[in-house]
Amino acid sequence: ETVALAISKNGKAYAYIDAAFQREKTFAIAALAAFDEAYLLITDEDLQKDEEIGVAAVQKNAAILAHPLFYDRFCKSERVMLEALKKDVRSIRYLPNAFKQDVEFAKKALAIDKGFIAGFFYNVQKDEEIARILQE
Repeated sequence: ETVALAISKNGKAYAYIDAAFQREKTFAIAALAAFDEAYLLITDEDLQKDEEIGVAAVQKNAAILAHPLFYDRFCKSERVMLEALKKDVRSIRYLPNAFKQDVEFAKKALAIDKGFIAGFFYNVQKDEEIARILQE
């Protein structure tokens, strides 16, 4: 209870809690909610790769995508990328080419903001379903 309170007040406290607590996803997510760069404090390898952790990190700070380690771990995660797009439209610049050419992913991104169309490849921009979405 004390650890949770400390982290909620100051996400940086995560770096100073006992290693056993640091391995608990609940505390890592609490730190991510309280501190923009808390992801960089997570040392547990399983947590570093956990998609829920990735989502929580971009929900707090989409700019974490610029960090090479974070990007390498989550660039293939549709869920993390969509959350980043929801948080900050500038996240489109971090979208991997695999997503930029994926019509199904584009539909989900365009549901967030139709302006994202400019970031997608020609095949997506000219897709009939995408054209209908853009006209709505």
